[in-house]
Amino acid sequence: MNSIIMNLSNTKACIFCGGKYEKIVMPKGMEDYEISTVIINKIGTNKIFMGKSLVIRCTTCGNIQTFMEEELRV
Repeated sequence: MNSIIMNLSNTKACIFCGGKYEKIVMPKGMEDYEISTVIINKIGTNKIFMGKSLVIRCTTCGNIQTFMEEELRV
């Protein structure tokens, strides 16, 4: 199910301005990298969960959306 959501996120119009979403372009020298991880921590503890995600940005207004690609991992 998550992969279906990710595919739709690239083709849907921006929820704020109707612009186009694209993957965030990394700066020069970091072309082999991508922004793809969300880190979640439990309040008051040192427990950290990571989940691979797709991070996209509207080319018109700059709105950023994140879509989980995998289940959270401890």
